[in-house]
Amino acid sequence: MRRRRSEAGVIHPGTRSPASPRGRRRLPVGGHRRTGILLGALALLALAPLPARAQGTTSPEGAADLLIPTGARSMGIGQAAAALEGGSESLWWNPAGLARLARPEAAVHHAQTLAFTGDLLAFAFPRQPFGVVTVGANLVNYGEQEITDDQTHEVIGTFQMRSTVFAAAYSTPLGHVLNAGITYKVLRFHFESSVATTSAVDLGVQGRHAVAGGELSLGAALRNVGLRLQFKDEQQADPLPTRLDLGVAYARTLETVAPGLAATASFDVVTGPRTAAVGVRAGGELSWQRKYHARAGYANQSNVASGPSLGVGLDAGRFTLDIARVFDEINTQNGTPPTFFSLRVHF
Repeated sequence: MRRRRSEAGVIHPGTRSPASPRGRRRLPVGGHRRTGILLGALALLALAPLPARAQGTTSPEGAADLLIPTGARSMGIGQAAAALEGGSESLWWNPAGLARLARPEAAVHHAQTLAFTGDLLAFAFPRQPFGVVTVGANLVNYGEQEITDDQTHEVIGTFQMRSTVFAAAYSTPLGHVLNAGITYKVLRFHFESSVATTSAVDLGVQGRHAVAGGELSLGAALRNVGLRLQFKDEQQADPLPTRLDLGVAYARTLETVAPGLAATASFDVVTGPRTAAVGVRAGGELSWQRKYHARAGYANQSNVASGPSLGVGLDAGRFTLDIARVFDEINTQNGTPPTFFSLRVHF
């Protein structure tokens, strides 16, 4: 059976930014050479070859499970995470965001939506200054699905549908300005009695620079580059949902407003070779005393349920807890706004 699952099947719903107070280092204003290296690296990834797309049209894609969003911090800021450094959930957004992780981390990122339940288990092992190795598995359960008769539309049976995405990433800092990362992913999708497997690669870069009293970060991630998803034969194989995410973030302290207060704003654009429109993501975070975080965002993407999001976070030493809720139209109308929960333990 051929499986064509568009992004519309993903119930749409942010990472702590590099400029959140924890772990933030103020960078000296660099010269033209360092700025040129940063812009050049980002430009190379942004100009990575993508197949041409038809004007104003979309074509079928498989393996939409690779697009399922995860991580309560990222979701709370509207998924605008391409330019942000963070914890283990960066494994799913931009592997470059893991490059400067200082402490080992074990995490569970849970997602509950109308269509599925997801659990991302991740472990990050930093060995600075050489970089960070991160491994994870995203377990997605779509539950019991009904089978209906094409003529009578009566329910004639049920089946189970689920998928698992295994991921391994290596991320490393390049000097004081640049981050780089690569992720290899393997998707196994179980549909009735069939199992399909495919693999994909993510590539990411980030750069940051002190500017205007704060810190400006740029990021780019080329996601889901790989082989087609095939159930039976090559003619029934669908291409992967390749995406190019470009992001910018700006953060600074707000000590003149209140002691210990800091703010971050981030903005992403997302496009792909088989999508008809450019997706937009935007969000912000307020942090106080490096412990308490309030987030809000909005995501508007082609063929994906879009809407606003809210989130909160608490850093309690070795433990970090984040919660986010997304108010997209599809889920909200059915009374089940998607909820995301992340628990991270630092060693």
